[in-house]
Amino acid sequence: MGRHICAVYGCNNDRNHPERNVVKEHVKQLKFHLCQKRHYALWTRLLGWKDWKVSRTTAVCSNHFAYGEPFPTDRHPTLYLRGYDTDSATDGKTCRPPPKKRQEAPLRKITPTQQQSNSGTDPVPDGETSHPHLGPGGYGTDSANDGKTRRPPPKERQEAPPLKITPSKQQSNSGPDSALHGETSRPHPGPGGDVMEPMAAARESRDQFSVDEHDYTFDQSCECQLPTCTCCAMAAVAALQQRVWELGTIIAGDAVELAELRTSNAQMKEACNSVNRFSIRQIKHSDQLIKMYTGLPSFALFQWVFDEVKSHAGNMRYYRGPNSTINENQYQLLNHGKPGPDRILSMENELLLTLMKIRLNLNQQDLAVRFCISQSTVSRIINTWIPFLAHELKHLIYWPTKEQIRKYYPSCSKTYHGDVRCIIDCTEIKIHRPSLAVSNNHVYSQYKSTCTLKVLIGITPGGTISFISKPVGGSASDKQLVQMTNLIDLLEEGDILMADRGFNIQELLLQSQVRLIIPPFARTTSSTNQFTEGENIKTKTVANSRIHVERAIGRLKEFMFLHGPIPLNMIDLMEAVLVVCSAIVNLQPVLVPLHS
Repeated sequence: MGRHICAVYGCNNDRNHPERNVVKEHVKQLKFHLCQKRHYALWTRLLGWKDWKVSRTTAVCSNHFAYGEPFPTDRHPTLYLRGYDTDSATDGKTCRPPPKKRQEAPLRKITPTQQQSNSGTDPVPDGETSHPHLGPGGYGTDSANDGKTRRPPPKERQEAPPLKITPSKQQSNSGPDSALHGETSRPHPGPGGDVMEPMAAARESRDQFSVDEHDYTFDQSCECQLPTCTCCAMAAVAALQQRVWELGTIIAGDAVELAELRTSNAQMKEACNSVNRFSIRQIKHSDQLIKMYTGLPSFALFQWVFDEVKSHAGNMRYYRGPNSTINENQYQLLNHGKPGPDRILSMENELLLTLMKIRLNLNQQDLAVRFCISQSTVSRIINTWIPFLAHELKHLIYWPTKEQIRKYYPSCSKTYHGDVRCIIDCTEIKIHRPSLAVSNNHVYSQYKSTCTLKVLIGITPGGTISFISKPVGGSASDKQLVQMTNLIDLLEEGDILMADRGFNIQELLLQSQVRLIIPPFARTTSSTNQFTEGENIKTKTVANSRIHVERAIGRLKEFMFLHGPIPLNMIDLMEAVLVVCSAIVNLQPVLVPLHS
């Protein structure tokens, strides 16, 4: 049993499966409570498992506590300790079955000769009837007792005759106290004025003040204050019981008040933290601040992005290690809310924190101080929200059709009559140097002279990012990077692909009948290395259209996270980060004007 499962016998409540939990009427919110170390032995006896002891991971749900949770007056589980089907009046313990009724053994038939030999007495005299199954005196012998006679029933007790007491005996029995005060012991007067014997008087006094088995009345007017007085003792017990009940009521009221004070204290603490905590409400009035912290142009777009993702963010499972995303939980499949404790930050502020990390590349400790949370919580939010945003916003990176491209075709590309489908280029992002030599060779870039990740980016003639590849090691060439992606499969016959000089991929495009336009190379065989007039015009035309892919990459590099160097433990997030950054760039104003 772990801390997610209730350890009580017959209780199947599980924190990981809230849909099948049982919640009793006295419980406001079902929680799982751990046992303090000094109470391990007591909880082990209460739970009653065989060959098992309570440990630091043992948890008991709120159903088994009298107040729905441990209180100072009732810290231990006492309810339903043997399952929910047992009677609550027995505190969860199973009722003992009633004893079986003893069956009497049949009487053995005894002959007169056996009676005489077993009893050792004379035969039954004349005039008395002898039953064939009864022994002498009317009592039969039991065959199970080997012929022994049964015990006769007890005789009725006869009352003793009245004791006649002489004056000398009265004086001798009066005791030292009465003699000391000069009192003489006298017999009690009876109802008719006659003198009663002491035994009868004592019996009457006992009957007057005795407490019947089901009658707890007593003389409340007695004020004798004697230690042996039953009335005074029962009056004291009743007063103590009344005082115990009053104290229990006061303690219960104090416990409820303590719970209310704790709740209000937590609310006040949360309110104080919310005043000092950085949040979206502090910057939503300024679009300039929104652009600086998130990269989105306005608060309206921030709210639109949040509305797009909040329906799925409610039951999002937070990242807690490499094995936390292997299986989907039942609450995610049923689209239920996130189980466990409530979020410290609202979903809007978690989105803000994630975008601030991508936009400004702030240290996790800095973000923890800004949002008044722990650094581990910041790490968990970032590692969860970045892949989630990439999954929810990837539809903003869209590969348009020819007709859609021609609806917005800038004048700088009119030379190619609307056939330019995509403009591509590569960018590199610095990373930390791996310790393994093989890995270092794979990511080392000769162009940047450092370890990098290389990404292929494609835009439409209008400047919208329509293609972004997975990052690969910086040692890969531009041609190898194109071969690794599915870019060529997206192109159609008659399309034009514009690229830089390094993309020598004509043979890859022949099968698709796609035309490649790149700037002309400098001649090395001619007497002069200068371009001709036609080559200069072509270079200028290609540069006027291809420069916009550099501007799109420049917008991506406005996100400081892509400046690097990227830690090696965050390289697995780079693909998701690039998708999120590209989606935000596509939400910014138009990159290429229609007429330029």
